[in-house]
Formats: sequence, C-alpha cells, structure tokens
Amino acid sequence: MVTGASSGCQTAQVKKNCTRCGMDKPITEFRRRYANTELRHNHCRRCFNLEMRLRTSARRRGAVDRFVRYVNSIEKCEQIARLSREIERQLGGPEAFGIVWEGCLWAAVEASQFNVAFKYLFAYRKLKCAHRI
Repeated sequence: MVTGASSGCQTAQVKKNCTRCGMDKPITEFRRRYANTELRHNHCRRCFNLEMRLRTSARRRGAVDRFVRYVNSIEKCEQIARLSREIERQLGGPEAFGIVWEGCLWAAVEASQFNVAFKYLFAYRKLKCAHRI
C-alpha cells in the first residue's frame, strides 16, 4: 500500500509497505519493476538482496552436491581434474569452491547426515589424488 502524496509545492515522503518484512519504507527503497516507469516491486531492496543471496547460495550448494555425486562415480583422475576445473570456473575460482565445499560438509555433519559427509570426504580424497586440491 502506498501512503503519502505530493501536492503542488509541498512534497510528502511517499511510503510503501514491504510484503516480506512488513515495514513501511520510502518508495526509493523499492526496486523499479520496469525501467523508466514508476511501478515498484512489493518487497524492499534489503529483502530482495537477501533473497538473491539465499538463491545464489542454494544454487552453489546444489552444484557442489552434483559434483560430489559425479566425482564419486568416476574412476579416472583426468576426468576428475577436468570436472573440478569446470566447477571452479562456475563458482568463481578455487577459493569460492573451497568455501562452498566446506560449508556443505559442515552442514551435513551438523545435521548428523554422516553418510553425506562421508561422500564429501571420499570425493575430497579423489580430488586430492587428481592433484586439484
């Protein structure tokens, strides 16, 4: 809901309610729906950015999970090395890959999913064998 209005010389601060956090914020805190229009999204920039971070994190975790499943099914070190270079490229380098990998491993351990954690450790040994880590 948009509140406030501008009339003549006086301009009042136009506010809108964010549908995610429920707070009334200035209209400038909402992203434009289309370029060069006054239509705005129903959620504020902060909520939008948080959602994008969560989506990106989930996408990266999914990529690493698929990588681990595939690596555990491969026997040739050359294929593992090629695949690890590809996943590093997708995730933004070896540092980002390592951070996501470690996050997935510790999430499995904290959730007491030890079978998943062992799959990660087994894939790590194969990567080490392929001289990628």
